[in-house]
Amino acid sequence: MRAKSFLGLVLLLVSCSTAVAPPAAPPGTAPAEVTVAPAPAARVAEVAEQHHGFTVRDPYRWMEAGGDEFNAWLDAHGKRSRAVFDALPLRAEFLQALTKADQGVTRVSIVGVVGAAPRVFLMKRRPTDDVPQLWVRDGWNGEDRLLIDPRTRNAGDVHYAIDYAQPSWDGRHLAYGISASGSEDSVIEVMEVDTGKVLPERIDRSQYAGISWRPDNRSFFYWRRAKPAPGATRADWFKNSATYLHVLGDDPEKAVPVFGPMISGLGICEECFSAIEAGPRSRWALAVATPGTSADLEYFVAPLDSVVPGAQIPWRRISGPTDHVYAMTLHGDQLIAVSYDGAPRYKVLELDAATGTLAGARELLPQSAGVIENFVVADDGLYVALLEGGLSRIERVRWDNGAKENVAMPYGGSLSAPGSSPGHPGIWFTLDSWTRSPRIFRAAAGTPARDLGLIDPWPIDYTHIASEEVEVRSADGTMVPMSIVSRKDAKKDGTTPALLTGYAAYGSSQSPYFWPFGLTWVDEGGVFAECHARGGGARGKEWHLAGSKHNKERGFEDMIACAEHLVARGYTAPSRLSITGTSAGGFLVGGVITRRPDLFTSALMRVPVADLMRFESTEGGPANVPEYGTIANVEDFRHLLAVDPFHRIKDGTRYPAVIVTGGMHDVRVPVWQPAKFAARLQSATTGGPVLLRVETGGGHGLGSTRTQIREEWADLFAFALWRSR
Repeated sequence: MRAKSFLGLVLLLVSCSTAVAPPAAPPGTAPAEVTVAPAPAARVAEVAEQHHGFTVRDPYRWMEAGGDEFNAWLDAHGKRSRAVFDALPLRAEFLQALTKADQGVTRVSIVGVVGAAPRVFLMKRRPTDDVPQLWVRDGWNGEDRLLIDPRTRNAGDVHYAIDYAQPSWDGRHLAYGISASGSEDSVIEVMEVDTGKVLPERIDRSQYAGISWRPDNRSFFYWRRAKPAPGATRADWFKNSATYLHVLGDDPEKAVPVFGPMISGLGICEECFSAIEAGPRSRWALAVATPGTSADLEYFVAPLDSVVPGAQIPWRRISGPTDHVYAMTLHGDQLIAVSYDGAPRYKVLELDAATGTLAGARELLPQSAGVIENFVVADDGLYVALLEGGLSRIERVRWDNGAKENVAMPYGGSLSAPGSSPGHPGIWFTLDSWTRSPRIFRAAAGTPARDLGLIDPWPIDYTHIASEEVEVRSADGTMVPMSIVSRKDAKKDGTTPALLTGYAAYGSSQSPYFWPFGLTWVDEGGVFAECHARGGGARGKEWHLAGSKHNKERGFEDMIACAEHLVARGYTAPSRLSITGTSAGGFLVGGVITRRPDLFTSALMRVPVADLMRFESTEGGPANVPEYGTIANVEDFRHLLAVDPFHRIKDGTRYPAVIVTGGMHDVRVPVWQPAKFAARLQSATTGGPVLLRVETGGGHGLGSTRTQIREEWADLFAFALWRSR
């Protein structure tokens, strides 16, 4: 450990009361040592629209069309922001520290384990690799062999990344998706594993392929986006997508859908995504239609051998949009379902695939104190991962008699990426925590979890850092959980820079996770806190519903309460408190700072959903209606307008300093969303500065290189520290 962190040294310099120390700058003013050029002006061309009797004004609608003017404006902002970042004190030191922390060890995740040997497929990113590569080994302890290195395709500023991969059940073929520059616009390829030969077929428009091999090992189901029709808008991007069956060697352009909105009689919405599950454990095929981001999934089942292109497939509906089924999978002739019907923390049901109904289903695992986060069908039982008290635990249910047992965990942490392999008992899973790096474990009936040795121990010692779980009273009296990570020797005197983050959407749980960048911030003397606000899934389905659609305001209130708690308990002060969030979390940050701009010194909004009035016109907008609502409905519209960050900005307000980021290849949140927010905030604030940072060779973050991510966080951390006075 260093004798004194560079962050601590800077705070010492700016906080000591000496005759030569400069006075603390008032919130919203830039310290003199960094010159911030005036923001490039954005042309105002107001568009006024009527919605349900309300007039909605948009001064920057022109940005949505892109074009030379918009690109030139983005480029000017990029140069301005880069000049600021490069001049920030300690930016170079942060990059060096983040690079060291990020290298660590070779990071490994299991793609699939198949066959009798078995054959193990791994994604590995070595300490100096920018993107992961795909490897294979025969047997758990076999020698690794490189299959796919996406870097071999890089050209100029274009880089490639593997989006997903799925081996055939015999391990002889591997289907995978690959895309350029973080676009996630995947193209499916198929490789012969033994020879490394890539077969000639290419299947584009496969962003969310959900590949599932049939037991014949020569064909697989996959999802594909529809080919754009003439005159199609961005909002039509994912409409009428479908699931297809691909037989190796066939021409994908001649494929006929086997499941999706265009299959008559099923009643599947045109915005629905779809997938089909198949495998050697069952003679059935299980299809799912997902209405955008809704957690109420529609499941259908049919005999696997009947799912043939062009045939009249006898799909039988198992669940509809009001049955509250969250997940389902196959187990022989049975279906295993997770439901929140009368069970907000979820329960597990079992029913017959041929004739069973939800009404007659057997309760395999009732609701308990823990929130069911995941489940895996294995040969020796059903393994259920539950979140309880902020930590994960595993419960195993035997197939023969339904007996239940807890699986002994190696330590308290957060479980992720569980999986199993037909013909092999038990499961594997990854376990990490706020201060313990990920390790991959395997557990089976009657045995405690054991480390598979796939990931080495992290080389950096974080034992001087501790985490604590607290509860904070929100505006309506609800107690909201928050995780706080800090050095054990941290002082609670209000002098410490703090970074508060949250997500509050889609029922997603931000369980303890190992984040070397966040630990670097803490290691250098800062505080990192995660607010588990309503809208997320920390306490089950009711927690999600309490912060979705018309309840989005609750998530803002929860974040504000968590920020006030950090200040009241002396962890930090408003002049040293920064807030950050990504995507839906960026929307959360926008909602918070437009309500309480006085509570933060800076805000780091990463690829944010920022303009809800126009979000439905984007590629991913229609899929998000279940979470946010639709402007077509008058009640939804009123709530959307009330929480819309872009339209809540008020002229003449002293907002915190803000960084807004975007990606040129982002199809989830197109770059004009953060750009419009930045332009509007720049025109309104008396504080600032407001910087727009656009990743020209990136998208929403998936597929970004390590270099891109490190450079971004070096900018963000240095900016947040610069604003902490």
